[in-house]
Amino acid sequence: ATPRYNREYPYLPATVAFLREHVEKKRERTHTLRARVTRWFHNAKLRIRRSFARALYPAGLVPYQSVRWLEDMAKDLLQRNGVPLRTKFWAYRNGFLSYRIPQYGITPENRTQFISDFEYRWLRHINKKYKYWLEDKISIKYVAAEFNEYLPGYYYYTSQRNGQAHLIPMMDRPDGYGDSFDEVLRLARDKGILALKPDEGSHGDGFYRLGYEDGGYTLNGEPATGEEVIAIISDPQNRYLITEFILMHPELAEIYPQSVNTVRMTVFKKDGVTPEIGNAYLRVGSSASGFVDNTAAGGLLVEVDIETGRYGNAQALDGGRVVPCPRHPDTDVLMEGVMPNWELAKQKVLEMAASIPQLEYLGFDLAITEDSFKLPEINRFPDFPRIDKLTPQIIDYLLYKLEQKKRLHGYDVNPPRTLISLPQR
Repeated sequence: ATPRYNREYPYLPATVAFLREHVEKKRERTHTLRARVTRWFHNAKLRIRRSFARALYPAGLVPYQSVRWLEDMAKDLLQRNGVPLRTKFWAYRNGFLSYRIPQYGITPENRTQFISDFEYRWLRHINKKYKYWLEDKISIKYVAAEFNEYLPGYYYYTSQRNGQAHLIPMMDRPDGYGDSFDEVLRLARDKGILALKPDEGSHGDGFYRLGYEDGGYTLNGEPATGEEVIAIISDPQNRYLITEFILMHPELAEIYPQSVNTVRMTVFKKDGVTPEIGNAYLRVGSSASGFVDNTAAGGLLVEVDIETGRYGNAQALDGGRVVPCPRHPDTDVLMEGVMPNWELAKQKVLEMAASIPQLEYLGFDLAITEDSFKLPEINRFPDFPRIDKLTPQIIDYLLYKLEQKKRLHGYDVNPPRTLISLPQR
């Protein structure tokens, strides 16, 4: 019900003036011909993509995946990965990218024991509306506040206001620092190294390692002037989170020191309450991936035994093939050993997952440090591993979620009749 008042309570003149000023500024930004044309094309693209997804795919697929799935199949088709052409088309009909066939040993007889690439994409997002808690890199500081000692320090955030870039101090900014862009340079001089991370996004796109040594700045190892650094972080088109740069354990740094080599732990809660670790693997950067460790950019993957923390059986993607790579291609270091601080990392990840009951499927990225670990990111829907194989436990969970979603859409009774559909089971 709407409450009734015995008189009107108008805004104060100062409030009215403030609102009018911002209405006018927004009108100036959004009513130009360029802004209207850009907005029209953006909205048209979204409408076309939604219509495309509805026309060709079963209901429940995130629209942008409708385009990505075709792109990934086309890329897979053109790769000479040793899979015969006939087998490739069989794989696509059953929802798999073809390199999964030798990777998992998939046959017509056992294919239903696995979750296919397309089914995995169709499951997105398992966490429903609460996935937004992890959509940016700032919210994790609040979602996992009781585990702050395992999170990197957050110093500044760059934001846009009225077409201008602004620097917003964050909770871990050291005392005595101001909020001008020059203060970021000062902080880099004091800390020696900082991480500049895009607020949203994945796969390490747009990441910079800002260093200061011998009286000069570097960006991803390349010399840079202070003006060049400020130009990046003060660009209104960019939104950067400026954080502590995590120094990894010396054993992992020896393998490849240019990137922070992180452990991906995939955690699920089949009963919706009790977290279990489904997969764990170490991602290692290379000269191909530069200062990030993701396999899509040329990084390597090393299997990690969940129980013991022993790592080994390193692999890489080579032209669509998963190939052994026991020694790092740049440093020649043998990628085998026991993960430092493994029991602590497992314990705290499970505690953290249990403390967020609204989220049941998560990808934790852990940077193992000399005496503990840091958690630079939690993923709301971890990608289907390109190289590492899903364990039977996590496949069982994903097939369970698949059946749940099919029932939600009525596909358990009436399978979808679309050009690109879910494989029959």
